[in-house]
Amino acid sequence: MPAVGWDVRKVRLPPTADGAENVRTFVIGTTDVLPPDRIQKSTGLEAPSAQRLTVYVLASPRRAETAVAALDHVLGWGMPVTAAFVGLTAWVVTGRALRPIEAIRVKMAGITAGALDQRVPVPPTADAVAKLAQTTNETLDRLEQALLRERRFVADASHELRSPLAALRGTLEIPLAQRERADWPTVVSAALADTVRLQHLTDDLLLLCSASRRPIDPGSVVDLADLLEEQVAERAYNHDAAVFTCDVERPALVRGEEVRCGRAIRNLLDNAARHARSTVHATVRREAHTVILTVSDDGPGVPVADWERIFDTFVRLDEARTRTDGGMGLGLAIVRELVTTLGGTVRVTGGSTFAVRLPAARNLSDPP
Repeated sequence: MPAVGWDVRKVRLPPTADGAENVRTFVIGTTDVLPPDRIQKSTGLEAPSAQRLTVYVLASPRRAETAVAALDHVLGWGMPVTAAFVGLTAWVVTGRALRPIEAIRVKMAGITAGALDQRVPVPPTADAVAKLAQTTNETLDRLEQALLRERRFVADASHELRSPLAALRGTLEIPLAQRERADWPTVVSAALADTVRLQHLTDDLLLLCSASRRPIDPGSVVDLADLLEEQVAERAYNHDAAVFTCDVERPALVRGEEVRCGRAIRNLLDNAARHARSTVHATVRREAHTVILTVSDDGPGVPVADWERIFDTFVRLDEARTRTDGGMGLGLAIVRELVTTLGGTVRVTGGSTFAVRLPAARNLSDPP
């Protein structure tokens, strides 16, 4: 008895009308799950209850082959069309998404050193492209401000260098026109003084330009208390116009170089000495992970409106001062640049008090 299932067989049928051989391929299935009454009703055959009736179901594969051929035809034409449609859609969508980036690229290509005031367009969407445009504009803002500061610095430096050079030239030209009556020792002394001022100005300009470019040795540690005491002692011995005093707490260790820290302290003390009536007082104290240096004098103080401006280059609040009896307007600018490279801040905390805050080299609450 055939097993239940499906099989593909070639069946020889009666010859065709013209006598040709008639062989067909059929899918034959057998089943015994139909109840006898269903079989009798469908086929008109009746089997004894004690016997098993086997029904052969023959189906021609032509219909399936036709369906497969139709599917092949549809896929053969549909797949290229679908691929083309998907590709076109992706191209349109991608082009629309990249359009803001292309606009940013075109705008950036037209921005030069002479046109840093231009900005890239920011798309109205709150996506990554909009954030990129905003970050680009913020970077351009910083570059523009840096370039403006550099140009202003160059212009101010040129002006400041021109003044001592003109004074030196006048000091030498006038006696040359009256050689017999010239007091040459006085002329040489005046020329030497102008040369020294010019040298100091040049050194300050070079220091101001190179302070932020020189890396700091991460292993170098200095004690601000020692540096302050040394400089106050030196001025107390040599300076006649003001009395210098200081109070320090130890340890006051900070990461930095002795040259930079010492120059910052010296400039603050020099600035206080120029404006003090009689006394200059400096302190070093510790506060958690910070070392605080303060320098104050009993002079008229700095107006509140100038507390930030005082640290700009070539700023002289007292316009009546000459470049000989006053400063060159670089001392406090150098202090801010040096302190910034050391990771600290400097600000005016009172009319005549300057405070420098530097990160401590270690936790100062620990015993030395």
